Amino acid sequence: MKIAVSITIALGMIGLSQGAGSGYSYAGKYYWQEQYPDHCSGLNQSPINIIRSNVMDVDMDPLVFTGYGSISGAFVNTGTTVQFNPAAGESLPYVTGGVLGDDVYDFLQFHFHWGSSGDVGSEHEIDGKAYPLEVHLVHINAKYSGDVPSALANADGLAVMGFMFQVTGNDNPALDSTVDAVKDLKGAFDADASVDSSVDLASFIDFVGPMYYNYPGGLTTPTCNEVVTWMVFEKAIPVSAKQLKKFRQLSYYDDTPMVDNWRPVQPVNNRVVKRVNHMPVFDSP
Repeated sequence: MKIAVSITIALGMIGLSQGAGSGYSYAGKYYWQEQYPDHCSGLNQSPINIIRSNVMDVDMDPLVFTGYGSISGAFVNTGTTVQFNPAAGESLPYVTGGVLGDDVYDFLQFHFHWGSSGDVGSEHEIDGKAYPLEVHLVHINAKYSGDVPSALANADGLAVMGFMFQVTGNDNPALDSTVDAVKDLKGAFDADASVDSSVDLASFIDFVGPMYYNYPGGLTTPTCNEVVTWMVFEKAIPVSAKQLKKFRQLSYYDDTPMVDNWRPVQPVNNRVVKRVNHMPVFDSP
């Protein structure tokens, strides 16, 4: 089991894309290619619209999740999203196998993207369908642990798992701790505010099953570094309209309502999108 990197690094990974000092806003998301041409105008950008009839079905070893259970940490409003960071000194879960091969990726943090209405919110789309909420579980290649610049400069630097949410009639109890934290963060943006909590990382995977899509891409916010191995899971996690509403009550760093913090889908270009169907393996630390 790996030892947690500092919260400073955890925030810094997305800090270049998810912070009040990063110099971007979602109001300008349609112009990031012009504002940040060094990376955001590349050919391997994210997110994408996954067309199921165009994907390549592949068979490979399963993903192996080690330590994916309850983990302690804190939720914060970064100014552009709500993010969970593991506690300093916490033993980090990690994942290997599948499309990741022999490389080991340590869990770093997760954060959400959502919309102002039920028909938008997710960053990825499947057959042109957007979902009202998407969570990204961000992992850093263990060989770059503690060296963020290297992770952001190499194509194998990060692995991110994307999970969609679909609105249903009842609350999802597995989201209670997350929604309670989001509720406590409601109000004007406060960079120093945090809510201690614990989450069960395995619950994300338990809801969606084994099918995931894989493609090479990048961060979905500036500077859009093309260093991400993406795994977007096909099925959606249930969330109630009441739970989703709590996210929409947050504020951006300029104290405007935090909604529609998603980037539009980008061209797939010549990339191959794979569909992998293999039951994951959960391992004890």
